[in-house]
Amino acid sequence: MPPAGPGGAVVPPLVSQTPPAAPAAPAAVVSAPAPVNAPAPAPAAPAAGAPTPAPAAAAPKPGFTTLLEEAAPAPDPAAPPAAAPAPAAAPAPLPDYKIAPIENGILTASELDGLTKIARGLSLPQDKAQAFAVEQNALRVAEVNATAALWAQQTKAHPVIGGANLPQTMANVKAVLSATTLTPEQRQAVAKSAFANNPTFLQILNDLARFIPREDVIHRGSAAPAKAAPTNQAEAAAALGYGPR
Repeated sequence: MPPAGPGGAVVPPLVSQTPPAAPAAPAAVVSAPAPVNAPAPAPAAPAAGAPTPAPAAAAPKPGFTTLLEEAAPAPDPAAPPAAAPAPAAAPAPLPDYKIAPIENGILTASELDGLTKIARGLSLPQDKAQAFAVEQNALRVAEVNATAALWAQQTKAHPVIGGANLPQTMANVKAVLSATTLTPEQRQAVAKSAFANNPTFLQILNDLARFIPREDVIHRGSAAPAKAAPTNQAEAAAALGYGPR
C-alpha cells in the first residue's frame, strides 16, 4: 500500500522520469557455409514453346604461318659441328688410246681423232669411246643417205637434166669423167658418193660435155654443136671462160 501523507491522505507513488530502454536488436542469422567444390547449379530448362537459342559462334583462329615458324631451327650451340666429308679420291688417269678406224665407216681419220679428244674429256674408257664413235658413224651414214635421196629426187625433177633428158645426162657425165685424169678407182668413188645425185654437180658436168669430141655426147639446153676438145691448158681455160680468147 502506498504511504499516507499529511492528514492521512494517500500519496500516489512517483512515476520515474527515466525513459524506457530501446528494444534489443534481433540476433543475426548465420547461414551454413557452402560445401567446397559443389557443382554449379544446372541452368533452368526453357519454357515449353520457347525458341531454342543458337549456339555461340566459335572465335576465328589466325590462318597464317609466320616467317619465324618457317625458318629452320637454330643449331644447338651445345652440339659439336658436323665433320666435313672427306674429299673424294681423284679418278685414276685414263691410259692413252686412240679410236680405231671403223670397218666400212665413213668418218675420216681427223674426225676420229676429234672424237678421241671428246671421249677422253668425258673420261670414257677405250671400249666406251669406240662404241661412241660407232654411234657417230651410224648417224653420219643416215644423214648422207637422206641427203642422197633428196638430191636424186631433185635431179629427176630438174627441167634441164631431169625427166626425159636424164639418160642422156648420165651418159654425158660419164663421158666427162672418163676424159679427166682421174683413175678408175677415183671415178668409181665419185660415182658412189652422194654428189653423184646432186643436181648442181650433174648439171655442171653435163655442160662440160660440149667440149668432149664424142658422138654420144649431146649438150642439152643449147643448139650449138659440140666443139672440138682443147689441145692445151690455155685453150681449155679460154673455152671455160677462165683465160684469154
